[in-house]
This record gives sequence, C-alpha cells and structure tokens, in this order.
Amino acid sequence: MSKSFVFAALSAFVAVNAFADVRSGPLSLSSVKFERGQFSYSYVVGGGCARHAPEVSLKLKAGSGGFLESAEVIVQDVASGPDFCEALISQEGTVDLFDLVKETGSKTPSIKLGNRYTFKLPTVTVTE
Repeated sequence: MSKSFVFAALSAFVAVNAFADVRSGPLSLSSVKFERGQFSYSYVVGGGCARHAPEVSLKLKAGSGGFLESAEVIVQDVASGPDFCEALISQEGTVDLFDLVKETGSKTPSIKLGNRYTFKLPTVTVTE
C-alpha cells in the first residue's frame, strides 16, 4: 500500500467525520422544572472549542392496548465536533413536552396517544 493512498484514505475519513455531531452521554442537570407541560432544564458541560446545543428527546413506552403509558425525557448536549477544551459551558432550555409527545408519537405508529401518561423526568445531580 503506497503512502499516498493511506494519506488519501485517512484524509477522506477525517473529512467525513470532522462535521459529525457529537452527542453526550447522560448529563448532570443543574436544574429541572416541569409546569403546565413546559419542561425547563439547565446543565454545565466541559468544552469551549465547538458549538454546543441542548437536545431533548423522548423514549416512549406503550402500556395495555398499545396506548402510551410513559415518556422518558432525555437531555443530551450536542457539540459540532469533538471538544477537548476545558472551559465550562452553561446551557439551558425549555421545551413543550406535550408537543414533543405528539411529534415523537407520530413517528412511532405502534404507540397510540391517549389522554393520560406519565413523564419520567431526569434527576438533578448536585456536585460539590
């Protein structure tokens, strides 16, 4: 294998992955509030060299008859690429969970949306 071929293959790999979003694992949320369907949250994440944005999604669970029983709320930090900087970035946001259930439920035809379901909210982690 020639050196130029290896370099070209490596360059293509880096070019493809340089723009891929990087999603965090579970976050330690600083605050959580749920009122009238509005879910507000905040967290701090390390970084500073890439753009960061919060992303809220739901994991839906069907109960008897295929109706939605519960919706687990998942908050992730999405960075525009790997971020090895050491600054602390504060993020906060608010999302209407009822709208998110309708949107997510429409993409999950095996789950019927009923009138009653439970939200499982992430817990707040306090660090000293």
